Amino acid sequence: MKALYLAGAFALLASSAFAGTMDSTFGNTTVVTNTKTNAVTTMFFEANNTYTAKGKNAEGTDVELAGTWKVEGDKVCTTPNAMEGQPAPVTTCADYVDGKNPGDTWEIMDSNGDKLSVTINAGR
Repeated sequence: MKALYLAGAFALLASSAFAGTMDSTFGNTTVVTNTKTNAVTTMFFEANNTYTAKGKNAEGTDVELAGTWKVEGDKVCTTPNAMEGQPAPVTTCADYVDGKNPGDTWEIMDSNGDKLSVTINAGR
């Protein structure tokens, strides 16, 4: 799948921002940077368990994805919507970090073992 490094970033998921119920991400911008590849993914989480994400694929082409997210124990998991002509999407998970708010930056590990830097920026 030519998905963004999002899968890794997401593992966004991300992977990723994930204060308690993730309320602090709603209406804000979550930026996930893979510290190994420097791939940057911008994510927008919604209260209805959906998200959109923007970043680049392995070829450097701009890509936008949408999908669903959920918290599972100590992980936040994302599943992109199916893309026409691509294999079925894979759910990826990343460490769930409680108590983060706009202005905070921290590091997590994704399901591929990559270190991700996560920042919540106020607004969209």
